[in-house]
Amino acid sequence: IHAAAQLYFNKEPADLTISEATLLAGIIKAPEYYTPKRHTDRAASRQQYVLARMREDGYISAEEAEKASRIELDFQNLEKPALMFDRAPYFISYLLFDHLLPKYGSDMVYRGGLRVYTTIDIDVQTFAEEAIQNLKSEGAIVALEPSTGEILALVGGKDFEKSKFNRATQAFRQPGSAFKPFVYTTALREKIRPVDHVFDAPVSYDNGVDESGNRDMWEPGNYGDKYHGEVTILEALTHSYNTVAVRVGHMTGIDKILNLARDVGFTSPHLPADLSLSLGSASVTPLEMAAAYSVFANGGYRIRPYGIKRVTTAAGEILEQRGPEPVPAVEPELVTSIRSVLENVVRAGTGRRAAIQGYETFGKTGTTNEYTDAWFAGGLPGLVAVVYAGNDDNKSLGHPGTGGVVAAPVWKDFVEKAITRLPVRQQFAPTSVIMDKVAVCSESGFLSTSNCPSVEIYLPDGTAPRAFCPLHGGNWAMAFSDERAPLLRLSPRDQEVLAVASARLPVYSMTLPEDFGIARKEVVPPVYTQVQKPEPERTPAPVESPKKAAVPLPKASGASSKPKERTPEEVEQRFQELLKQYGLSN
Repeated sequence: IHAAAQLYFNKEPADLTISEATLLAGIIKAPEYYTPKRHTDRAASRQQYVLARMREDGYISAEEAEKASRIELDFQNLEKPALMFDRAPYFISYLLFDHLLPKYGSDMVYRGGLRVYTTIDIDVQTFAEEAIQNLKSEGAIVALEPSTGEILALVGGKDFEKSKFNRATQAFRQPGSAFKPFVYTTALREKIRPVDHVFDAPVSYDNGVDESGNRDMWEPGNYGDKYHGEVTILEALTHSYNTVAVRVGHMTGIDKILNLARDVGFTSPHLPADLSLSLGSASVTPLEMAAAYSVFANGGYRIRPYGIKRVTTAAGEILEQRGPEPVPAVEPELVTSIRSVLENVVRAGTGRRAAIQGYETFGKTGTTNEYTDAWFAGGLPGLVAVVYAGNDDNKSLGHPGTGGVVAAPVWKDFVEKAITRLPVRQQFAPTSVIMDKVAVCSESGFLSTSNCPSVEIYLPDGTAPRAFCPLHGGNWAMAFSDERAPLLRLSPRDQEVLAVASARLPVYSMTLPEDFGIARKEVVPPVYTQVQKPEPERTPAPVESPKKAAVPLPKASGASSKPKERTPEEVEQRFQELLKQYGLSN
């Protein structure tokens, strides 16, 4: 009331007349809808309602009510406000149109003396606005404080004057392989470890007959159509092997992956309930991607991104106040383990161009079909950031428009500058649970020898192998007797093809049929006394694939896996409509 009294009548509340006070009381219900600036009839109607209620309740007489209703009020400060976007325009427009204007109305926001305290770090915001100019396409950059959800920087495009479309909050795009960490986190919850083995080989699923009567076969493949036989999950995530992610998704169950995705903060209605989700066929915004990746930096908590800390009147009265709202989402040992693998993505995998020297940096690249979208999502202690690159008309970024080539260098450029301003640490704090920190061979998954391609990762307590890698000097007998030895994990599709079930099989002990698509790695172990487990008596030809890539889940009413695309012209038109709605000049 104090702010409204100052805004409309330049008075203290105690000095208001009955006519003035009842008008303010009437418009509080919906300040924008009843604003006397543009809707004098609505404001007058509400004033009459308040006067009538006060008369009925005995606060004023009928004569006082009649007199107050006839007084012509003298409003102050009703000139048309200009919409100013001098700094952080995408961030400011996000706060205005998503929160401030709907809640308080343009009169209060622009003439009521409100003080809005935001989370933005203007230096970090400037670094993001500079970094995004390095993209040849359009794009977005979002940076969060992962333990609180504070938005430190938000850039929704290269030029706000040319395009009001906020790609950070409004662009639903497929994240591609940047979604895979959530697939593998779900798998780890199901006791499938990064050191376990999965086939990286062509795979197909029969989805029956399409509307045209043709056979609908889904045949996901790797980048460049290169396959690597039996690999560790560690290696598969590091180098982003698609067929492994699909197999792991099939083993784990898409319903469980969907549940985890919701738990970590994905709010998009466009998450498909089929195996393509394993390859990031969902449509999500960069802001929710940053929120979801925060679980890897904060120990497994879902955070709610927010840009406003508090709103006060000119006199200092707090109208609203926000702060961190962390909710436990994923077990800390799971996110710590997957984060350690994501650190290897940056050290030795598809994210090498994002490495920040001297800092524990994790992240994952994402690329969609035809190079339509490119992503890099990741973080370090105290900061999570996402870079998205893509064209509004969905045209290709061109070869090689991958996340590692297009987005990762921009991410690095931004983060290297941001950490000069932010109180980030070089190493992640120890987790609250006991973990096994081990150096393993990226090829075998056993403890590494001096001859192994060694990777240091975290595994949940009591799950790390005990034997040293037999491929590079370790003892084969000890490897085969290790109760924690890496397991060969067979997807339901593999079990059909090979006619065997997932089991503790000796590493490299099976022979694949010629028609499986790719031969196993050739490994000749030394002679030893322990008897190997026999191969199956026969290896049948591939049987018919499942009718569906996965049992589909019921979709919510009105849900769609693909969002409706808006053209730049439609976005500009909508922006002008909002300006008109709130009585603002551009």
